[in-house]
Amino acid sequence: MKEKINKFILGTRIKPWFFDCSRMHFISLKKYVLYFTEKYIKDNDKVLDFWCWNWPYKNIYKNKKIDYVWIDIWNSPEFNKNYIVYKWWKTPFKNEEFNIVVSTQVFEHLKDPFFYANELERITKKNWYLLITIAHIWEYHPYPNHYFNIMKCSIPEMFKNCEIIDVKWDTSEIQNIFMFFMKYIWKIRVIWPIIIMIINFYFEFLNKIWLHKIWPQEYNKMTWNILIILKKNNAKNINNNNNI
Repeated sequence: MKEKINKFILGTRIKPWFFDCSRMHFISLKKYVLYFTEKYIKDNDKVLDFWCWNWPYKNIYKNKKIDYVWIDIWNSPEFNKNYIVYKWWKTPFKNEEFNIVVSTQVFEHLKDPFFYANELERITKKNWYLLITIAHIWEYHPYPNHYFNIMKCSIPEMFKNCEIIDVKWDTSEIQNIFMFFMKYIWKIRVIWPIIIMIINFYFEFLNKIWLHKIWPQEYNKMTWNILIILKKNNAKNINNNNNI
């Protein structure tokens, strides 16, 4: 019941309502996923959604004629029969099985992000692409646990067999200032619905008249998430031992 009420009040990641204090962040993430999908995913590609949760962006891919694979951990609360379910560590895929790998808001929850970066490189075909979005500055959110936040300089160390094609941040500094404020208001739960709605309407208005776009930004030190597009280009260094 609580989840249904929250969904009614806040909406979803793909369609956040004006009461959601993460609305600007979710809109920006969705726009970047759309951008990546239109530019890099082609018909007949085999695409992996790594740790898909409740696969919030599946409708973005529905107009693509792709082989779309979902995978999540064995104890996911959103477990669904359509998932490929596996336990921690090695993913159940062959080397270079996928054209595209997408992983949104996952790496902060991994016990060993370096291992999984190598795994995603292993299963991605050479000269094909990965979309990774990772928490940069974010409050602790234990689902299933929150282990790491990632810095820009961490990316080349994690994905050593890829080149960075593009790096963006999901929100601007001024948006982040308000988002941190809204997170605080959300926790004290006094007049939060009115304040959050006013702030979200304000930025939506600025977005409509092109004064302050809700769209992935260039680097700012307060950003919530890093959005990265990678191209695998150095397959010879990848560990091809399928018995890891």
